Amino acid sequence: MAHGFAALTDVLLWYLVDGYYNESDELGLAWDDPTVGAAWGLTAPVLSERDKGNPRREDIEDGLRPRVTMRT
Repeated sequence: MAHGFAALTDVLLWYLVDGYYNESDELGLAWDDPTVGAAWGLTAPVLSERDKGNPRREDIEDGLRPRVTMRT
């Protein structure tokens, strides 16, 4: 599963979790990956250094790669 968000103003985001943060269990996906085709409505977002380095879907190991599903 992949999730993302775009904030048009400053925002403080809180996550409810059931365990301690484990950096090795985190994976990112390029915000502008054409395979995913997310319609962000943005052309020049401000990204964190971490998010700037996120790979495209095709470059993620198959067992970890988010699947593309069609919505009806």
